[in-house]
Amino acid sequence: MGSSVIFNEDFDGGYAGAFGTSQYFGGPPSAYANAVQSSGGNPNGCWQEYMTTAGWGDYYAGQLQLMTVSGNTDPVAANYTLTFDAMGSQAANIQLGLQSWQNNYFGGSQLINTTLNFTLNAANTWQTFSVNLGTISGADPTGATWQLNFQLNSWQWGGPGNTDTLTVDNIVLTNAAVPEPATFALAGLGLASLLIIRRRQ
Repeated sequence: MGSSVIFNEDFDGGYAGAFGTSQYFGGPPSAYANAVQSSGGNPNGCWQEYMTTAGWGDYYAGQLQLMTVSGNTDPVAANYTLTFDAMGSQAANIQLGLQSWQNNYFGGSQLINTTLNFTLNAANTWQTFSVNLGTISGADPTGATWQLNFQLNSWQWGGPGNTDTLTVDNIVLTNAAVPEPATFALAGLGLASLLIIRRRQ
């Protein structure tokens, strides 16, 4: 049985809901930005951020905001897996702040607010990362707004004087407990065939 895709932000139209970007920073870096790109992804479109560090304490986080998520009515966090592809200008740590809210456009109660760390093993190489939401204490996966904060920390990216770049693609949330529509169709076809066979007997 396949899993059901709740959202797929592949930057090629996979997620058609309300989407936004924002940022926060400290130090501050001497230059920084984030933007959706039409090429350079895995494949095609992607999202990219960078910062040019001035000191060891600099940090920068681009924020990705999916604000009209639906279909995630199953309250069991362990049934959900979040995956994404990432490529960095060097082997370093990605600090991901994962947040969600009950309603669209950050409305209602905050349901998830956690920090996760992922290691890029090599520079300029795509890697796929995943986290099962059941490993996040108290996570409620039913939120309609999801925000991902990809934070680059100077002290984890080689210190001052570097331009650090992170490219992200294929941000996907799936639910393993809900079959894909095709699975339902096949099940229905099997049931119909069984009924036909029984009627002929």
